[in-house]
Amino acid sequence: MLRRFFLFYSTFNADQYELSPWTGEFEPKTSNTIPFSILDPFEHDHNLTSNISQSNWLKFQEECSLAHQIFDECSKKRQHKSWGLSLILTRKSLPKNNFLHEQQKLYNYSQTTNTIELIS
Repeated sequence: MLRRFFLFYSTFNADQYELSPWTGEFEPKTSNTIPFSILDPFEHDHNLTSNISQSNWLKFQEECSLAHQIFDECSKKRQHKSWGLSLILTRKSLPKNNFLHEQQKLYNYSQTTNTIELIS
């Protein structure tokens, strides 16, 4: 289930759609000024994610993509003890040599950071 969460958000097209917990479906986006939208299930015209900047949304999608890759690679032989959920929660950057099949070059990110941009 967690793997599918990461896959969903890493591939979600936030430019065209917003999420509606009320209907349980995607809906056409009503505003192009916000990068990502989850509608409030009680106040249908309120965006719960209106304070997320474009850079934070893209960073979140990148992290979800990397987490999904890690879950996909869990079943392969590992060189290090850290893997799966523990690797996702404890890493400062994605270890490029964590898996024995380095020749596939799955990870194309040079470094990830754990910073969040604050907007006021």
